[in-house]
Amino acid sequence: MGIDDARSMAAQVESRTLTQSPWLPPTPEELVRAVRKCLLTAADEDILINPQYQIHKLLKMDKKEGRAGSMVAILMGGATIDKGQETDEFFLRRDGARISFGVTLMYGDGGAPGLVSFRFSLRFPDGVSPRWVRFDLNERAGDPLLEPRCHAHSGADCLRIAIPLMGPTEILGKLLHGMPVPGPPLS
Repeated sequence: MGIDDARSMAAQVESRTLTQSPWLPPTPEELVRAVRKCLLTAADEDILINPQYQIHKLLKMDKKEGRAGSMVAILMGGATIDKGQETDEFFLRRDGARISFGVTLMYGDGGAPGLVSFRFSLRFPDGVSPRWVRFDLNERAGDPLLEPRCHAHSGADCLRIAIPLMGPTEILGKLLHGMPVPGPPLS
């Protein structure tokens, strides 16, 4: 297999990844409610240690006018860049991991909402490897072999693994319940 074959296969994977859209609420307000419910339920189940008032404070929505009568909705959950354990700008799991995210959606005139981009970050406690995992959906496509539009990173920005396109609550479910702090390295 040569580089052209690898690029062709990566383009096919990208095409399959992006053909099915995840479920998205019909309005930005319903998205906020769905995400807030995920986070508050995780706090009730003792997965998150943030008090409820802080969850409400960390979850923010901004809306602005887009092209051709559309509306862009940006949902932010915590700090956009991990600032270390000294800050309270993250959703904090009981095991010491920190979650933050940003999601951009496009809402048109009566049409289905579209997922434009996202970044979900899970930062593990100090001394754990990998230090972090991130799920990204880029707004623009690049070379699918080097940077698939929808991908995950595992501890290094240069590692980009194509993943299925998931909705915000699906990724939150994974970060809250399906990614435990890694154990000690295998001998």
